[in-house]
Amino acid sequence: MAVAPPTTSQNPLQLELQALKAQHPQYHVVIWATYGGSASLLPGARWIRRDTLSISTNRRNSWNFTYGTHLYDYYVIIEGKFEYHNKRMKAADYSSFVASTAGFDFGTKQSVMRPKPEFRADSWMKHLSDDLLRHGPLVLDKQLDDVLDDVKDFLEDNDREVVMVMLSFSSASAVYEAGKPWSEGYRIKYDEVPDHFNREFKKDMKKDKDLYTGKKWPRLGEVRGKVVICRGWDVDAEQDQWGLHCRLPKWEAAHGFTSNIKPSALAAHRWNELVGDFGKQDAPKSIVLAACLHHDPADEESWIPPLQTAPILQRKAEEHIRKSTKKTKHLWIYGDEMKKKTNMAIAKLNFLGSDDVDFTRPPPMTVKSAPVLLVATH
Repeated sequence: MAVAPPTTSQNPLQLELQALKAQHPQYHVVIWATYGGSASLLPGARWIRRDTLSISTNRRNSWNFTYGTHLYDYYVIIEGKFEYHNKRMKAADYSSFVASTAGFDFGTKQSVMRPKPEFRADSWMKHLSDDLLRHGPLVLDKQLDDVLDDVKDFLEDNDREVVMVMLSFSSASAVYEAGKPWSEGYRIKYDEVPDHFNREFKKDMKKDKDLYTGKKWPRLGEVRGKVVICRGWDVDAEQDQWGLHCRLPKWEAAHGFTSNIKPSALAAHRWNELVGDFGKQDAPKSIVLAACLHHDPADEESWIPPLQTAPILQRKAEEHIRKSTKKTKHLWIYGDEMKKKTNMAIAKLNFLGSDDVDFTRPPPMTVKSAPVLLVATH
């Protein structure tokens, strides 16, 4: 998701954005809503390098492109935490697994925290400001219509920007049979998408002139001032070929792993599941370089959080891309709960596939060679 440069308001989020912009002017930096951004910022911020590029047209003149949006498609996600005021919660618990405290998953499909009544989502959501968009592409405790209205209000004032919204129907619950061992008694039950859901949803969205729900990735100029809808459910079903292809990660349940598995082994398992996606060229894909696991709901120490697996998966992806003989097309690589250094490496990975310190930027692009896809790696 991408929005305009942050305003001059001096809140902590915007100060951090401005500092990162100064350090890394060559990247677009995307901040997820877990940092507590307001609706005016949306879940992210796109920074456009403030240079004017002269691109030859081979017709005795050149075009000057200021804020070269169509030339810079580098993304990085910075992990953060909500602003909150809840006397019953400790900051350490909150910042570590704030998105995993409900009785079902929020997109990671493997983060299952031992249920604590005082840490359920509804116990701390009510303490958050109502203008917050929550947990990246998923919006909790807020109706989709209200969120889209916020986005549209933003685009009325920033009609040269494009906002990408990733939608996913998700309804799941954890089932644990106490009389059985953890590895046998635990499973996640996924609810089926109602038969009428996609049909009614598509019909309503296609009526909205401010939304883009086309089947192909648009040129940036085609969707300025619009909300680009990426749907993320039922992506392989023939009846759901609408919107942009965006495959959210589907994680396996924790059973089958022994309680003494190491982060390196979990990362290797995750890598084996996703490595094939690097070679697919048929449609844009999203790849998440993270994995987490909770072995035993009675033992808080049995967590393997994403921060332990993300750097391992990052290195594996870099090595794979360096050895690849083909360009990585149609991939959007991002991380979950990563440190700043790892995030910046992913930004380079999306660009060149390398975290080398002295990386070389490509030669100036011509009009013919400039990338035109909204989200794609090169």
